[in-house]
Amino acid sequence: QQQQQQHEEEEGKDPLMSSQQNGFSLTLSVQAHFRKTYPYLVQAWSKLQEYSKMAWAGVRAVWQLLLRYTYILALVIVFAASLNDVNLLNAFYMCILLTFWIFPWLRERGWVLLIVYCELVMLLLYAVGFSFGSHISSTAVKLLGLDPDAHHHIWTTLKWHLVILALSLIQWQAYQFGGLSSNSNNN
Repeated sequence: QQQQQQHEEEEGKDPLMSSQQNGFSLTLSVQAHFRKTYPYLVQAWSKLQEYSKMAWAGVRAVWQLLLRYTYILALVIVFAASLNDVNLLNAFYMCILLTFWIFPWLRERGWVLLIVYCELVMLLLYAVGFSFGSHISSTAVKLLGLDPDAHHHIWTTLKWHLVILALSLIQWQAYQFGGLSSNSNNN
C-alpha cells in the first residue's frame, strides 16, 4: 500500500520540476567537484571578484568627487573665457561667475541660466557671420565681441563657449539627477 502511494505521488509530480531539481543538484555536484579538484582557480576567481568590487567602488567614488567639484572647473573656464577677450558678452559671463561664487545657494538653480546664456551667445556669434552681420557698426561689433567673419573659423570662435556649455550641462545634470545640493558642498 505504501509502495502504491509512492508510485502515485511520483506519477503526480511534474516531470519538468523534478528534472529542474535534478539539474540543480547536478550543478551543485559539478561545482563541488570543481572546487575540490581546482581549489586554486576557485580562490583566484573569488579574489578577482573581490578586487573587481573594490575597483568599481573606487571608480564610483572618483566619479562622485568629479561631479561634486565640476562647478569649480566650470567657473575657472568661465573666468578664463571672460578675460580672454574683454567685451560685453564676456562681461555677463563674469557677472554669472561672481554670482555663483558669492552665493553658493544660487549656484544650484543658476546653471540653467548659464546654459541658456551660453547657447544664446553661440547662436549670436554664428548668426553675425551671415549677410545681415555686415550691416552692424564696427563699434558695436567690437563692444559686443562679435566677429562677422566667424564662419571662417567657427570652432576657434566657439571653443570657450562649447567648453563652458559642456561643463555647465554636466554640472546641471549632477544637480538635477545626481543628488548634489549646495548644502552638501560646504562652499
